[in-house]
Amino acid sequence: MKTLYLLRHADASLSQGQDDINRPLSEKGEQDAHHLGEIMLREGLIPDHVYCSSAKRTQMTLDALNLTMKATANIHKELYSGTVSDYINLLKETEETALSNNILLIGHNPSIHETALFLSQHKDDVRLLSYAPCTLMILKTNITHWADLSPAHSTIHCVIPPNSHRPLDTPL
Repeated sequence: MKTLYLLRHADASLSQGQDDINRPLSEKGEQDAHHLGEIMLREGLIPDHVYCSSAKRTQMTLDALNLTMKATANIHKELYSGTVSDYINLLKETEETALSNNILLIGHNPSIHETALFLSQHKDDVRLLSYAPCTLMILKTNITHWADLSPAHSTIHCVIPPNSHRPLDTPL
């Protein structure tokens, strides 16, 4: 069994003359990502490995999560402007180790949303209708190797949208 955490970067600031890849998180984005990290820690939703886009806002999202991980994050340029095929291929190329069962992928729309749709067994699940900034979808897939990842074979374990980031004493 493998677990895939699909996270769209948190809310970004509007462009202030900088290139899109260099846009930072907004204050709201930083707060949302920090609070999501607290929820993930509280609920034991800790990835073994992270793939993160090379965009500043995705790396800032990862930093704001403040997760204690056994593995370091790998920054990938292809996640910035990549398609669902790029996202899936990166996952399929994951080296199989004891620290590769739970992967967090931090990316961008529309590719992060399309990846969730591609992998999910239930295309009509209302949780797949939108993918707001700082939405985390956790998919479970009954495979032994990431190379076996295939369309429509994953179940949605849970979705944590930013508007549902609850106080820390509220159970998930």
